[in-house]
Amino acid sequence: MNFVKKGICYNKEKVMNLNRKYLSFLVSELLFLKDDTIMHLIPKTECQYNKIFAKLEDICNDLNLNIRIIRRKLDLLRECDSLYVNEKVEKEFKIEIEENKIKKNKRIFTYPFEKIPQSRKKKCQDLYRSLISKYSPKLYEFPLENFENIRQAFYAYDLVSLKNMDSYKSHLELKLSTKELENLRFRLEIEISDLYRSFPLNKISLLEDSDAIIYNLKRLENIYNDYVELYGSLEEALNISIAKSLS
Repeated sequence: MNFVKKGICYNKEKVMNLNRKYLSFLVSELLFLKDDTIMHLIPKTECQYNKIFAKLEDICNDLNLNIRIIRRKLDLLRECDSLYVNEKVEKEFKIEIEENKIKKNKRIFTYPFEKIPQSRKKKCQDLYRSLISKYSPKLYEFPLENFENIRQAFYAYDLVSLKNMDSYKSHLELKLSTKELENLRFRLEIEISDLYRSFPLNKISLLEDSDAIIYNLKRLENIYNDYVELYGSLEEALNISIAKSLS
């Protein structure tokens, strides 16, 4: 009977160790996926999107902003002297105008690692996966600054540095319980899911569909044409209102 109980305890411990090892593996894979997504997939996808849509989007946004500025000027001309309208509108829209400029300046159009051979990228990915499973500070007592060097080497697809870093001495595994590993896995899955729900990764399906690209470009062109027509009529109305206020 005692032997049977010991056997049951041993099997439970063995199952728990297997579960823990599997969870550690899943966590390391998720850590890799998160880093690869942030370092490479996001900027690459953003560049691809901007090359197709950014110019037309920015023009439409500028027109939209200018239309709202003119409308505000028309409203103010009914309330106060034309001499104060421009100054008042400038103050009201100052932050939005600045934010619009910053947004355009932050657009990225060049992915610096586009020309690196896919074979080298694949080797770097495999090496980084392995290094995470051996040294990640989320799983091991490994210095954070040293692991940051590993991350930077992966970011640059620096195969030589990654190979050299694979010679670090082994470190003790953090004493994380199965529950802690499960929580870490859960948090990483949520973080990665959030990345895919946000720009630019939420545009991946669009960028993979040539018909959808053509449709959205046409939609933006229609918005642009509507805005140009509206802007012209509002500008004319504004000039008439200013002339009346000065006469």
